[in-house]
Amino acid sequence: MSTLVQIQETPRWKKLLGHVGPGILVSVGYLDPGNLESDLQAGADHKYELLWIVLLGLTFAFIIQCCSARLGVATVLGTAFALNILFRIPMWSGVLLAGLNTLLLHGMQRYGIRKLEGAIGMLVMVVGGCFFAVMIKASPSAKEMVTGMFVPKLNAKGATIDAIALLGALIMP
Repeated sequence: MSTLVQIQETPRWKKLLGHVGPGILVSVGYLDPGNLESDLQAGADHKYELLWIVLLGLTFAFIIQCCSARLGVATVLGTAFALNILFRIPMWSGVLLAGLNTLLLHGMQRYGIRKLEGAIGMLVMVVGGCFFAVMIKASPSAKEMVTGMFVPKLNAKGATIDAIALLGALIMP
């Protein structure tokens, strides 16, 4: 006589939530002061005119992040190599630092990496909530936003410099 055991499949939304935590940690890279400053300065000087640069920059950043991830997986020495190029740290020291970093992150899992992801996620939500509240208070024109997002122009004085600053800040992480 045989017994059938029914295995319950994990819902799709729970599988998706498993990938949200690392995404939140990566999103913190876009909340650096340089990015915020260049975004705020460009918005104050040019209103919606440079929104198309934000769309273009985020597209480039996505492509570069994907290429960087593939390169890091292929070379294995990504962190040590980067430390060597940026700070002239010898490769053996870079390998030790990368290994120490890996051990530290794995050690943090004992206390629950989800707690760290949750804490950072809450901070990101606070920043996002503040931006959303300011956006509601400013009551932007939807028509001007769409036009700025999809109609490229660099007419105003200093727009080219601000566009370069935006691209640099968006692609940097």
